[in-house]
Amino acid sequence: MRTFNLRQMDKKLSVVQRTTDKTGWDKSNQFNSTDIKQIKIYAARNDRSLNAIPSPLARIHLFEAAFEMLDKDELEQTNYSGDAYKKIVSDCFDVFELIYNWNNHLKDKKDLAIIRWHQEPELNKLGAGSPGHKLLGETLRIYLGEEAFRLSDEIIILKYNGQPIAGSSPFTGFFTTPNALAGLNLYNPLNRRNYFSKIIPFSERKPEIRKFIYDFFYEGTLQTARSTQIVRNYLLKYENDIPAEPLRLEALSANFNHIFGQLLQSTSRKTDADYFEKNLIRINFSVNNDCFYTAKLVTTQKNANYLLPLTSVFFEDYKAAEIPSIVTINDIDGETVNVSIQKNGQTFIKKYRSAPSTEEEGKIIDLNETHKIKINLAIFPFIKVVQNGQSGGEVTPVEGLNDYFKIMLVMQDDNFQYQNSDFKLSFGIQGDVVSAPTDSNLLIAVDDRTLLDQHNQPNGSSYYTLRGKDKMNVCFDFIILDFPELADHAVRGAIVPKWRTRSLGAKQVDYAIDFGTTSTFIAYTDNKQRTSEPKALSFDMRKEDQEEEYPVALLSKSYAKSDKIKWIDTFQEGPGNFRESIAIQNEEFLPSLLNSERYRIPFRTVMYAKDGITDANRRLFSNANIGFIYQLKSTIYPVTELNQRFIPSLKWNVNTDKGYEELIKLYIEEIFLLLRLKTLLKDGDPKLSRISWFSPLSFSPEAQRVYQRLWEEKFKEVFHADPKQLNNITESEAPYYYYSKADHIDDPTAVLTIDIGGGTTDMMYIRDKPLLCTSVNFGANVLWGNGFSELVDTAKDNGIYNAVKSTIETRLRPTVLKGMNDDYTRSDSSYSSDEIINFWIANNTDTDVLRELDNGQFRLTYLLHFTALIYHACQIIKSKNQVAPTCIIFSGNGSKYLDLIHNHDYISKICAYMAGAVFKKEIKVPQIILPPENRKEATCYGGLYEPFDRKREFEPVTYLGTEQNGKTYKKYKDIDQDKPAVFASVEQGFADFIDVFFAMNDERDLSFLK
Repeated sequence: MRTFNLRQMDKKLSVVQRTTDKTGWDKSNQFNSTDIKQIKIYAARNDRSLNAIPSPLARIHLFEAAFEMLDKDELEQTNYSGDAYKKIVSDCFDVFELIYNWNNHLKDKKDLAIIRWHQEPELNKLGAGSPGHKLLGETLRIYLGEEAFRLSDEIIILKYNGQPIAGSSPFTGFFTTPNALAGLNLYNPLNRRNYFSKIIPFSERKPEIRKFIYDFFYEGTLQTARSTQIVRNYLLKYENDIPAEPLRLEALSANFNHIFGQLLQSTSRKTDADYFEKNLIRINFSVNNDCFYTAKLVTTQKNANYLLPLTSVFFEDYKAAEIPSIVTINDIDGETVNVSIQKNGQTFIKKYRSAPSTEEEGKIIDLNETHKIKINLAIFPFIKVVQNGQSGGEVTPVEGLNDYFKIMLVMQDDNFQYQNSDFKLSFGIQGDVVSAPTDSNLLIAVDDRTLLDQHNQPNGSSYYTLRGKDKMNVCFDFIILDFPELADHAVRGAIVPKWRTRSLGAKQVDYAIDFGTTSTFIAYTDNKQRTSEPKALSFDMRKEDQEEEYPVALLSKSYAKSDKIKWIDTFQEGPGNFRESIAIQNEEFLPSLLNSERYRIPFRTVMYAKDGITDANRRLFSNANIGFIYQLKSTIYPVTELNQRFIPSLKWNVNTDKGYEELIKLYIEEIFLLLRLKTLLKDGDPKLSRISWFSPLSFSPEAQRVYQRLWEEKFKEVFHADPKQLNNITESEAPYYYYSKADHIDDPTAVLTIDIGGGTTDMMYIRDKPLLCTSVNFGANVLWGNGFSELVDTAKDNGIYNAVKSTIETRLRPTVLKGMNDDYTRSDSSYSSDEIINFWIANNTDTDVLRELDNGQFRLTYLLHFTALIYHACQIIKSKNQVAPTCIIFSGNGSKYLDLIHNHDYISKICAYMAGAVFKKEIKVPQIILPPENRKEATCYGGLYEPFDRKREFEPVTYLGTEQNGKTYKKYKDIDQDKPAVFASVEQGFADFIDVFFAMNDERDLSFLK
């Protein structure tokens, strides 16, 4: 034998210390046993220095040598083996752990396989091959002819993702490939690390693993084999640490599962490591146990609130509904928490400590106190629709009615360290844990709306959309919330919804939707015969025997209800002083309640939208939603205003900008989702619902077509019903059907309906059936608007506005509305005077603006608008040779100003006077029906009373004033051809009206001073 000695700076290249003065190649003696025992690795910190062993056969013996050296080190308390050999032994034990967990990994769809190499057939193939193959076969035959390899005529190879990672060895059971397995992305559920990523001594392995390895060598054919003597000697030291209780094992699931005459086995039994997360997350609020499953809490500590530290594996073996009865969180002293699962005599327990002292102990992560992080979450719609007759337990979701869910995740980072993407949700759906993006049948999208800013924005929001293609169900059983890297191991917790289940009912629930310029009203009925009055849409808490109808499930628990606090206010403070989460919910998502307490019908026709989003990327809640809080008083200051804004004036801008059309589409979608939920809560079937929607007569044909398309498109998408169940009604005719049905009309001979909206006023003349209709761009907003400054939308030149502005500002100065009012009334703000006055009216409790508007100096303006409408309507009726109205019905949100004119009797006499002036004779004072407090109520209720399949037979007319001379015009070009005469006639008509108006002041009962 020759060795090479390198003399340089008193260093020499040698695996043993030998005395020699020579350099270069020199003859040396063969290594004896003393020399071999002196072999050690200098400063070796890992096994990379041994990866150059030239063949698998040599590496097999390397594992045997590693066991012998480590055994000697442990006996003699030396460290000649170094980390390199310790890592080899640890890797060998990791292979046994992999075998132990094999079947569970296959259930998790891990790509594991076992390949068998049968000696005799394979050696014969090599012998019949090329000279090189023949030489290799002869070499292997000699090597495998040794006594140790006679234990089995087969070698097995373990593969992961198609790559070999280990093989069988008659000396150590298994050996690994020299590849860098530390980077293998295969998670070991027992130690919460990847396999082969850390040196773990035998003594620190789980008891069941120690027994599994020990039994492999001491209970099978290997217990007497000379080749395994070294390993058996090593294990014998731990004989007293091997559990006596037999392991629960089953045959390994593989094409070949025998080696050395023994059956390879795996466990299907879970351990605490399978069920519990490594970290326990302490939160600063109580979880809403009405909507989410919580563990049984045992503690005397304050603020002992935790997310469930349950892994996805838990939900493979246990039902979510079992959590309150089998999972216990025992907070001992705030520093130590034991979490346990107990069922059928089995107990799994995990100890968590603020400062873990062992690898097995988990760590308590205090989100708020330690990391200054707060979170909250909400789900809409909070319902699971199941087959008839099912409730609780195992239920079957109904296809097409569980195909859409939206989840709001809000977070606060007071240390300004993280971004929205550091907080992630994944969902347990039909046995799989999925996150965005997913396959083509299940669409999960995540959109960040309010962005955490590492400089000045501590609040953030992200929205997850779950939608199933082709009506696919996307009901999820649990949510896993992943946090930023706050510890060495993944920081995550489980959130488990306690779904409100509903069997699909058979009721028909119908709706009417008045999508107005200023506000939107919705009414419904489940009385098919219409023998009872419809109701305004609401989602409310429990009243008497009724069940809660809240649309949103909020993770945080609300405050307890008392007689001194409204239901809605129980939600307002937010979880653990995280008031901003409720502000974000109300601004970007849905309020917890939609009732008469604050967020109620009618709500403003306004969208709240994020800037900079293309039309194609507009998604409901993700970046736009109905602005329920618009211009409403709130005790919580808005926190999402950066890069977001309220967008009013939707209705009449449908054709001006594609962006408005997209916002209107989302507005309709949100309404339909609420109505579908309401239908299900009322034990109805959405496919049976009929929906009436209203449009003004003054819509252009193109606007009418666009709205028809939008309503039908969203109806099919949400209700999965035939668009024929949609009905379009004009805004002016609906009130007649309501008051007629309610028997409020004394003399129905000739009924005139006047629907005063914000932008337009619609009129309908009815004699048993609608005969005439018209629409004028003369709604109530002209009273509060910019008049001749209409070319500048944001001008504030209205006289009434300027007259009361300073008074209102003074009243709002000490209130929370001051900041909002200042923003609205700035000269450069985007709000016009009519929007600002509507804001003041909506908050009349603080502004008392109605008292200011009731000032006598403004009454002449209201009278002028009102009488102009009556005068114009009567002119149309007379031009068509019809009789004066015997009943006049007023409706519409704009009709509020009628309350400021005078009393009911005064208004009736004005109508009779104007009709008499037009018809040139005394007219009997008509019956006047003024709108109830809710101006849109009669319109929507009437929409539910109108025959659904009624055909329109009335005549839309436009009156210019020339009709009195026998001339009518159908097209604009006809007017252009006779423009001087038309203008002269219009001017004369206006002059005649002004004369009549001021003449009215001379009448004793109609004086302007009344």
